Amino acid sequence: TELISTPGQLLPKRGLIERFQFRGQRTHKCTLSRGLSYMTDFQVEKMSPNLYRQSHYDLERFAKNRGMFIPFPDLAISGLEPFSYIDFEARRDELHIHTFHAFPDQVTIIKTQSLFDLHS
Repeated sequence: TELISTPGQLLPKRGLIERFQFRGQRTHKCTLSRGLSYMTDFQVEKMSPNLYRQSHYDLERFAKNRGMFIPFPDLAISGLEPFSYIDFEARRDELHIHTFHAFPDQVTIIKTQSLFDLHS
């Protein structure tokens, strides 16, 4: 399980593999067990309000055919709505997960791409 949270969030340490701050772009790789590896790549993108709105529109439209779009209209700020978009692709020995998490108060989107690889 991956989790994005605020720095002060109290979380259980059991099962924790890695903890790091989201800044810029970063890649993390590790082997979880024999034959199971994990790689995640994330990017924090600050954008203009217009680009934020366009990203919201594009991902909401894209989700009609693929993935899941979750809006949070009650938390909108200055006409910008927070949202998450999640998509995955399961293959025989791999699971690819792509996410976009949008934060209107910072006009920022965090993009993640994760790969679970079951090759031995």
